[in-house]
Amino acid sequence: MFQLGQLTVVPEKNQIFGEADLSILLSRRSMDLLVYFSKHSNEVISNDQLMKEVWINRVVSDSAVYKAISEIRTAIGDTHRPYRFLKTVPKRGYEFLVEVVELVKEIPRILVFPFKSEDEGSLILNYGLTEDIVAGLSTSKWLMVFDSGTSFSFSGTDLEPRMAAKQLKAAYVVHGRLRRIKDRLRASFYLTEVGSGKTLWTQQFDRRADEVFDMEDEIKHHLLAVVEPEYLRNEEQNVRSRNNNLEGWECIVKARQLFWQIAPKANLAAREIVEKIIVGEEPDARAWGILAMTHLSDVLNGWSDSIVQSLALADRASLEALKIDEMDAWAHHTRSAVIGTMGDLAQAEADLERALDLNHNFASALGDMARIKVFSGNTSGAEDFALRAMALSPRDPHFSLWCYWIALYHFVEGRYEEALPWLDKGNTIRPDWLIFKRLKAVCLVYLDKKDLIVQIMSDIDVVIDETFHKVLKAHHPFAHKEPLQRYILGLEKAISIVAIQAAT
Repeated sequence: MFQLGQLTVVPEKNQIFGEADLSILLSRRSMDLLVYFSKHSNEVISNDQLMKEVWINRVVSDSAVYKAISEIRTAIGDTHRPYRFLKTVPKRGYEFLVEVVELVKEIPRILVFPFKSEDEGSLILNYGLTEDIVAGLSTSKWLMVFDSGTSFSFSGTDLEPRMAAKQLKAAYVVHGRLRRIKDRLRASFYLTEVGSGKTLWTQQFDRRADEVFDMEDEIKHHLLAVVEPEYLRNEEQNVRSRNNNLEGWECIVKARQLFWQIAPKANLAAREIVEKIIVGEEPDARAWGILAMTHLSDVLNGWSDSIVQSLALADRASLEALKIDEMDAWAHHTRSAVIGTMGDLAQAEADLERALDLNHNFASALGDMARIKVFSGNTSGAEDFALRAMALSPRDPHFSLWCYWIALYHFVEGRYEEALPWLDKGNTIRPDWLIFKRLKAVCLVYLDKKDLIVQIMSDIDVVIDETFHKVLKAHHPFAHKEPLQRYILGLEKAISIVAIQAAT
């Protein structure tokens, strides 16, 4: 992390913070370039040198360099000629004329390890408390907090919190125990320095169960005070939207757990839970958000009898979530997923940008930004968003999808060979999802590798009929027809190759 005048540059987050903590998100390559310039300020750097050191000899056009330069100039407020900070030196290259002040070598990474539940009554509290503490800590510009998806990937394992944090190269780990006795909640929480094993903070709580939210805020403030002494509490933004009724909050957590099972019965059960919350007296943005996602899941998984009707229900629910709480990052993320599937990719991207303004470390939103960019045709930065999501949440349930968006990005750009390793990686994580094998078969068609196509297609039973086209279009809402047509043509050729092989 380093200072450029009044700007604070945080490379690990690909962000530049200005006054009042206003932030600008750079693409990963532009941030790499800015870091390189910062290490070579007051030196004239040639294009060839940038290609070698920043793009690592990757074959890219000069326009890629110009675009990254332009993005940096916009971010640091150097947009008018003659440039003051990032000068173009004719026929020689570029010169960075800004005083660079190193702040710290690396911002600390922190893992919130799922809290141990000592009884069934605290299981739901465990899930919700972990998720909300992750969301709260993620507002800090001084910490890189692993997403809740990574936290919950350690649930049910015998791994000790410190060992889990070591796997992720985290500097700190938050862990603890919960026990619920009737209407009382007893808990112990710890903040441990991973390298030394030293306990930096510990606290025991004995509260009424309905005081869990106050306890949560107290934990978060203590952690921030210990880990980042520069942090000013009155600058903190509360990005959570929650039902302050404990029973309603527990229902929300149960519904979310059911939804993520990605199964028809579980999806319906999640919907029934949130529908009961919605008819209550207290409006709840998260309940409406989950309701929207259950209807969208029906569309994307082929469970809907009417795609048009399911999308209309998802549309209404996502709008209600935003109406209740415009400051809820999850509500904007949900709205983006719905409106993007309906084809309004520009608005979907705007909602994701808003979600990331509210929570800079929102891995799911970063991953979805890659998806939207691929489908919109404005693919610049798509891979960077997915890679940043992966770095923030390397054990996330969405990880395989992020692999798919990177592979699809390469497919759209006609780089079929580069798509293959990402498809293999995603398939390793989710071998039950056919999307990886289908796209791999399509890429192999355009690479003219017929023997491998026959091998891949042996596991795929697909009929390209009207229903298939509708579901595929919902999954792949391309703004331009060409990529989808190329995909379908490739899949049809793959099926034909298998049929010819079987007949001979």
